[in-house]
Amino acid sequence: MKKQIITTFLLFISLTVFGQWFVETNLGYSLAMRKNYFMYDNSIRIDDMVNDTSIGAKYPNKFTIIQSPIFNVSGGYKFNSNWAISLGVSYFDNKNFKNFNNQNSFFRHRIIFWSVTVNNDRLVAREFIDTYSYYTQGFYLLPEVSYTFCLWRFRFSPFVGVPLRYLTVYEIATKATAIYVIGEDPPEFVTQRYYYKYPFLYTLNNMLGLSSGLQISYDIGGNLELSSKINCMLKPGNEFLERVQTLYEKENDGKIVESDNNEYVRELRKVWFTKSFNFTIGIRYYFNK
Repeated sequence: MKKQIITTFLLFISLTVFGQWFVETNLGYSLAMRKNYFMYDNSIRIDDMVNDTSIGAKYPNKFTIIQSPIFNVSGGYKFNSNWAISLGVSYFDNKNFKNFNNQNSFFRHRIIFWSVTVNNDRLVAREFIDTYSYYTQGFYLLPEVSYTFCLWRFRFSPFVGVPLRYLTVYEIATKATAIYVIGEDPPEFVTQRYYYKYPFLYTLNNMLGLSSGLQISYDIGGNLELSSKINCMLKPGNEFLERVQTLYEKENDGKIVESDNNEYVRELRKVWFTKSFNFTIGIRYYFNK
C-alpha cells in the first residue's frame, strides 16, 4: 500500500515539475470538403397550356449545410517538449449566423399559362416559387494527441483525434403561389412556410469520427502562444431517420394569417454529408511555463 502511495505521489510530482498544463481558445471557420456530394439544381419551368408547349432550365447549385463559424475551448497537458494531449469542445452554428453560408439553399420556379373566356382573349398564369434552405447547429468533443517540433521560431504540431459529434439540421421550406391575369394586376403571392428539424440520431456511427491536422504556434511573450490550426473532419456524413415540423405559417399581403406551432413527426431517412475542412486562430496559455 505504501509503495502504491509513493508511486502515485512521485508520478504526480513528475507531471507537475516536468509537464505543462495549458488552456486554449480558438475562433475560425468550417468549409465543406466535398460539396458535390450533395447537389440540387435551381430550376425554372414554363408550361404553356394554350400552345401545348413546355420550356425548362436548370442552374447547378453546389449545395452544403456544414459551412459555418466555429468557436473552440480546450485544455490539455504537455508531457515534454514533444508530446501533448488535449480535450476540447467546439461549437458551430450557421442557423443564428446565416450570412456565413451562402450555398445552403435551392429553388424551384414554375409558371403555368392558360386562356379563359369564350374568345380566349385573356391569358391567366399560375405561378409557384418554392425555396428550400438548410442550417446546422452542433458540438464537437475533441480528444487529441499531438507531437511538436520546432522550425525557426515556430512550433509545428501535427495531431490526430477521435471527435464525438452532436449535430442538428434545420430546414425552412417557403412556398409562394399566385394566380393572376397577364398584363393586368400584378401577382399577389400567398406564402406558406414550413419549419423542420432533423433530430440527432444517437448511434456510434453518427457520433464517432476521425480528425487530423496541423497546429502552428509562436511565442508572444510570457506564458502565451499565438496559434493557428488547420484540421479535417473526415467523417463523411450523418444519418437522420425523422423530420419534425416545428412551425407552419401562412402569409398574405405581408401579414401572418395562419400559424401552427404543434410538432408533427414524420419518418424520413436522410444522409447529410458533413465532411469539413476547418481553420482557426487563437491563444494558448501555459500555467507553469
